[in-house]
Amino acid sequence: MPAQRVATASDVAAIPLPPPPGPPSAPPPPSLWKPGPVTATPHPRLMVNGAPAVSAATCVFAYTGPPPLPPNPTDPVTLNAKPTVLRCDGTGVLVDGDSVTSAVGNTLKVSVLPNSPRSLRTA
Repeated sequence: MPAQRVATASDVAAIPLPPPPGPPSAPPPPSLWKPGPVTATPHPRLMVNGAPAVSAATCVFAYTGPPPLPPNPTDPVTLNAKPTVLRCDGTGVLVDGDSVTSAVGNTLKVSVLPNSPRSLRTA
């Protein structure tokens, strides 16, 4: 099994639902959803190169498109660590490739650079 690259807060990205396609000659339209800041939950004990490992992340997306408003104009999305062998004190960590997509289509995704040197330590 290849080594899993553990995420820090900067590795989690909020990706809004892509906009519906416009006419072929027009510039691409903006997304109808705008992500707010990503709030990462630091692992209580694990560090990666001096930064806290992340056990979960949340982002609230806001609808910014034209009327009519959808039934829920905000879309809170939470990504939790999956059960893996990378656990400490019963808490897992997010790793490269983890993602979640809401029912609306907004996504939180972990992307760790392929050659990123990572050193996992306990605090």
